[in-house]
Amino acid sequence: GVAGHVLSRIPIVLRELPDGSYAGIYEVTQQQYQNVTGETPSHFSGNPMRPVETVSWNTITGSGGYGSGFIANLRSKTGLAALDLPTSEGWEYACRAGATNDFNDYTQNKGQGASDETTLGNLGWYYSNSGSRTHDAGEKQPNAWGLYDTHGNVYEWTVTVSGSYRVIRGGHWINCAGYCRSASRGRISPGNRINNLGFRLAAWPAVR
Repeated sequence: GVAGHVLSRIPIVLRELPDGSYAGIYEVTQQQYQNVTGETPSHFSGNPMRPVETVSWNTITGSGGYGSGFIANLRSKTGLAALDLPTSEGWEYACRAGATNDFNDYTQNKGQGASDETTLGNLGWYYSNSGSRTHDAGEKQPNAWGLYDTHGNVYEWTVTVSGSYRVIRGGHWINCAGYCRSASRGRISPGNRINNLGFRLAAWPAVR
């Protein structure tokens, strides 16, 4: 596989993970979303480097059919049919990057991360440091696999179903620290559009 796959004409970069899957290095930004769809749905608008939010699972995936929506458009523009949202389990694998504690700072505890709030402050935007808004993607420390904002900034949709809901991961700008843990998960109706929920791309199997 390739170490990083730059999607042609769309500045989105995927990182190859040890299991052969790929994950977006950043949460999809407002500029990237606009490049693909021509739309600017975000509540915290005006800065193209902030993560896109106020986008529903249905809009991203064409209500799960991939006949329309962001991912269908991106697949068409790039020719990469494997692009999708991550599964909940795949998201956590990418987030942890081998760390077993709550927050994935690989410089601590021989790569196992840490569980104190000070560590979270180095990794993500949450209620105590966000100023009640989103921030540009990639401003905080990445995890061991070079992925940014897996703790905080915006929640991230996954493809995983929970009843009539979809699982969301990662915590967001107004969450307390506990909701930003690697293991934390929530669920929400796939039609909801809220200003603390965006997404990150993944690819299964490996993109070529």
